[in-house]
Amino acid sequence: MNGKQYLASGGQDKTIKLWDGLVATTLTDTDPVYALASYIQNGVQMLTSGGNANKIKIWDLSKNTMLQTLSIQSRSIHSLKVYAKDDQIILFGGSRNGNIELWDLNTLSLLTMLKGHNNLVDALSLYHKN
Repeated sequence: MNGKQYLASGGQDKTIKLWDGLVATTLTDTDPVYALASYIQNGVQMLTSGGNANKIKIWDLSKNTMLQTLSIQSRSIHSLKVYAKDDQIILFGGSRNGNIELWDLNTLSLLTMLKGHNNLVDALSLYHKN
């Protein structure tokens, strides 16, 4: 998206739409998209997507291409949130089985898994002091 502001939406139709006003650029996925979270890494707009395919996908929005796939421990991801400060970029993924996975997006490694919900984690919110 070349540094533009946009709205990203994902759906059961296996697409991600990047909205710039009334016009959308379409990214084609192989699975329904349940959750999205955006961030900037090394000056590049990035997007993460989660669905029911045991993976989180990482997209480069400067090229509109998928770069990486993270193999998740859970069956599906239903909520995503990114924490980015300085050089640290952490992705939180809420899953169908009630777990929250924490990923380091610089190393693409699973940091830990929070267990506590008995069912689907539909929503995530972060609170942090600057």
